[in-house]
Amino acid sequence: MLGREVNTPADIMYGLEQPEPAASYDEFVEEVREKLVFVYDAAKEQHGVAAARNKRYNDSKAKTKTFAVNDLMYYYNPRKFAGKSDKWARKHRAISCCQTVVYCECFVA
Repeated sequence: MLGREVNTPADIMYGLEQPEPAASYDEFVEEVREKLVFVYDAAKEQHGVAAARNKRYNDSKAKTKTFAVNDLMYYYNPRKFAGKSDKWARKHRAISCCQTVVYCECFVA
């Protein structure tokens, strides 16, 4: 048609396969339940695969930051105040390293 190929949907071109009607209501419900369980399991598996991929991607960009004694750092305060962004507000000075993540610090005015 005007030099273009006609794209006919497959169901019109080949016809639809009519499913067999369920013999009873109980069989219909069981078939639907089996399909839903199958789809749920497939989605759950795919979600796990995607979560592992995202974790691997995110962890590849993570960089560790170590502080030496007398380095300045911001203190994370998880409290939320209405109308204020006060989470990383105060500067602190590292006094000593207690663990790889935990530092003993003092407030710098």
